[in-house]
Amino acid sequence: MLVPMRDEKIVARYKAGMDINQLAKEFGLTPNGLFLVLKRSGIKADRPRGRKRENREKVQQLYKAGLSPKQIAKETGISIASVYNNINYSSNKHRKE
Repeated sequence: MLVPMRDEKIVARYKAGMDINQLAKEFGLTPNGLFLVLKRSGIKADRPRGRKRENREKVQQLYKAGLSPKQIAKETGISIASVYNNINYSSNKHRKE
């Protein structure tokens, strides 16, 4: 899909109320990449806040299930640095990968 066409679809779906994380997954982007697309299109999108506990619980669950930090980052749409921070926060020891 051509980038301008993709961006138009992203903008239309965002304006229709679709969730940032859903859009990012659908179009193969990270949430940050999606925000850049919206910014280029002249849309000021607010980044969601206050999901730290929810993210931490999800990261811990996926990590305990055996996923690598890279897989967790892709699955959750959060940065790999945040994944490592959440793993460290939960006092888990890093597994050898």
